[in-house]
Amino acid sequence: MRVRFAPSPTGFLHVGGARTALFNYFVARRAGGTFILRSDDTDAERSDDMYRDDIYAGMAWLGLDWDEGVERGGPHGDYRQSSRFERYRAVANQLVAEGKAYHSLATNEALDGFRKAAQQEGRPPAYDGSLEPPADEAERRVGLGEAAPIRFRVPRPGTTGFVDAVRGDMEFDHAQVEDFVILRSDGSPTYHLASTVDDVDYEITHVIRGEDLLSSTPKHVLITEAMGAEPPTYA
Repeated sequence: MRVRFAPSPTGFLHVGGARTALFNYFVARRAGGTFILRSDDTDAERSDDMYRDDIYAGMAWLGLDWDEGVERGGPHGDYRQSSRFERYRAVANQLVAEGKAYHSLATNEALDGFRKAAQQEGRPPAYDGSLEPPADEAERRVGLGEAAPIRFRVPRPGTTGFVDAVRGDMEFDHAQVEDFVILRSDGSPTYHLASTVDDVDYEITHVIRGEDLLSSTPKHVLITEAMGAEPPTYA
């Protein structure tokens, strides 16, 4: 078993974060597994060493020691997402090459119009890629230097299912899951891409997270499977 606690150093350690760390720590220790501390520090503007130090001090106060991760090392580098941007870009570009993702050239105005029309017509407002130009035109424009985010191409029609150790069998209709951005137009990864790539690369077997991330799980399952990996157990 390999679990991780992955705080963002954009604020002080709060009760919810401490709770997640405790759950991961005790599950790993009970199973004789590995507890990993990862720093989700992709937000350069808001990340601060003051917050990072507070998180580590809080974990020490709680008596939580980690087996791999920041300030301890291990077989996967320094365990900081800010050091792995090239890896995230490589995965995103590979997904584009395989037709599992695409450069999105739809404007914000067009996307707003799509969502408003969907709501007025009683359709799910999840963007489905229908506003994009032909693939060859998109490739030409991006090749000429036009900035464009990369979106994951959600298979439609379809569903994504998984078993949550707390909630049981979960299934999400792809009509409710939009073609979500995985790489921003400035080349920075979104949470969905960075977290999932790290979980695959670090061989995480169990992801224990807050209830607020339940709706993001189908996106992470889709990326994991697109990378040719087996999704972890979620709880």
